[in-house]
Amino acid sequence: MAGGLLFTALNDAVLAPTFLLNISTRLQVGTDDNVLIGGFILQGTEPKRVLIRAVGPSLEAVGVSGALADPTLELHDSTGALIGQNNDWRETQTGGVIAGDQFFEIFATGIPPTSLSESAIVATLDPGAYTAIVAGADSSTGIGLAEVYDLGPAAAPAKLANTAPAASFKRATMS
Repeated sequence: MAGGLLFTALNDAVLAPTFLLNISTRLQVGTDDNVLIGGFILQGTEPKRVLIRAVGPSLEAVGVSGALADPTLELHDSTGALIGQNNDWRETQTGGVIAGDQFFEIFATGIPPTSLSESAIVATLDPGAYTAIVAGADSSTGIGLAEVYDLGPAAAPAKLANTAPAASFKRATMS
């Protein structure tokens, strides 16, 4: 049996705070009220900047067959009010939390949708509960993915907390 010395040291480690970078929900998207719903919560004391994406066609590249060909995206607040919507991420639909053209904002995140027909919204949201709804344009159906990305720094006083998927929702219209 060989002998030897073992030296160990314990240093005070400084660990960076951890936080959730992304949440996602993938489901079959149907017609009418049979849509993909990704509820999410922003916790904290200050607004949080997020990127919300509705993904369909790019799922085929990772082996998902039957993907939603042209996903649309709606963003609702905790009262159910429609506060943002998008169909095709390079074309901005203003209203609610979307004040102007979002193409450059979405592109600058480094994670824009890979398909032109996918949808996205960049928004700075107050703490609270939100719902992202993915539906098919022109009543199309298929597998869709709703994603929410935290675009803020790790030390921010607000954070992306969790998601709650569902598969049916009564949709409202933006006024």
